[in-house]
Amino acid sequence: MKKTTAALLLTLSAGYFVPAAFAGVSKLSVSPNPARFAGSTAPQIFITVTISGPSGARSGCEVTVDPGDGSAATPPRIDFGAVARTKTIQHIYQTPGTYRIRATGVRGCGGSRDVTATVLPAPVATTSMLKMKSK
Repeated sequence: MKKTTAALLLTLSAGYFVPAAFAGVSKLSVSPNPARFAGSTAPQIFITVTISGPSGARSGCEVTVDPGDGSAATPPRIDFGAVARTKTIQHIYQTPGTYRIRATGVRGCGGSRDVTATVLPAPVATTSMLKMKSK
């Protein structure tokens, strides 16, 4: 009996054809979470993206990151090259709040992942005075 092998191809919205066993965004994490302002200094958050898939499929994989605060991530695209599986970028949030961060696979990568990051305001020092009773 003769064996027949067929490769399943998928068409992505950009018109690229890639093997079905393609690379994809498999994990997204942020650290620290929550992050806190230090006085007036905005916190820096590290955003880590991990891709999965066969090593040949990961070659040339790019991922965009939306930090969720209306600004662009730096760099706007993460290029994983031929070897890398995990890359980390830094982002500074200018105001306290809760942000949905999204990593989306493009150019040879598929899938997307979301994670929520919380940025807390700086702690506020309070003082109080006690009134002493006189005898």
